[in-house]
Amino acid sequence: MSHHKVRPPSSGNAQLICGEYRPDGRGSAATEKGNIQHEWLEDKLTRANPRHEMPQDQLANVNWAYEYVQDNFDLFKLKTESKVSILDHNYDEISFGTRDLWDGKNLGDFKSGQQHDYKAQMAYYVLGTCQKEGTDSVIVHEIYTKFFWTKVYEMTKNEAQAIVDQITENIEKKKLQQSDFCGWCIQRVTCPVFTTAVEAVSTEITPYSSLALENLTTPDSINKAMVFAKRIKKWGEAVEAITRDYLEEGGELDNFKYHSRRGSTFINDIPKALELSGLTNEEFLKACTVSNTALVAVYAEKNNLKPTDAKRELARKLLDVTKQKNDTKILKECQN
Repeated sequence: MSHHKVRPPSSGNAQLICGEYRPDGRGSAATEKGNIQHEWLEDKLTRANPRHEMPQDQLANVNWAYEYVQDNFDLFKLKTESKVSILDHNYDEISFGTRDLWDGKNLGDFKSGQQHDYKAQMAYYVLGTCQKEGTDSVIVHEIYTKFFWTKVYEMTKNEAQAIVDQITENIEKKKLQQSDFCGWCIQRVTCPVFTTAVEAVSTEITPYSSLALENLTTPDSINKAMVFAKRIKKWGEAVEAITRDYLEEGGELDNFKYHSRRGSTFINDIPKALELSGLTNEEFLKACTVSNTALVAVYAEKNNLKPTDAKRELARKLLDVTKQKNDTKILKECQN
């Protein structure tokens, strides 16, 4: 995939909040998983030789996405992984990126992770597409493979332009603001948003300060301490990431080094494990859990169903034995 180093479309949402955000380029297991799904879908749509064998627990997800594209895009005009440039008002390139899908009317973007607000990222693609194709609006399809769900909406060239202009203004004015994206910013350790908080805490938190734990009894003191705690945590995570990179490259530190932790074991042949265990089926099943995603994939294949239909049919059949875990409460900082 080809993206701009400073202003990639994928950084749009972060830079809409903080103009100093710069992606650090680090990958992750989730990123790698998304890349494999992207490439598998591209190969399937272009009838190319597959570069990857899709794991069984993801097969239903990518097959559903493939069928969604077949049903909602013009396959005769479909382009996959096509580069698009984004120009400013002087026709200078300020960014470029890669559209997953484009058929002359519909723009598709595969998402393998959580559902988020990707409107700023899509604004880059929409603006670049409108500039390149001479259109005034685009139908956007955010295709969430993990959830068998799509978010579809129309975005006009003017709407996209307004969002990109706001990002440009933030970058030019060097706007600084903490956000959930800070952990992926290459400037996170030296960022004043973090360093100011760290310096403040290092001087203010003493046994006699207003931020000492025994003094956190009023709404104001708890709120102030929590703001510090959140920022220090992100700063600490950023320091740890840099430390890991340094050690992986062969660097040495007095107080830290890598230790190998033994990987967890798993059973890759369940019928054989049942046979060898000497347990009855009922006893063995007490130790088993079922992946809903994998079960949908197997059920869809056995009954020749689309993943969405298989998921719906299975949900009805298994209603009495399906439970939902309790909701989880999280602390989220309000943006004032």
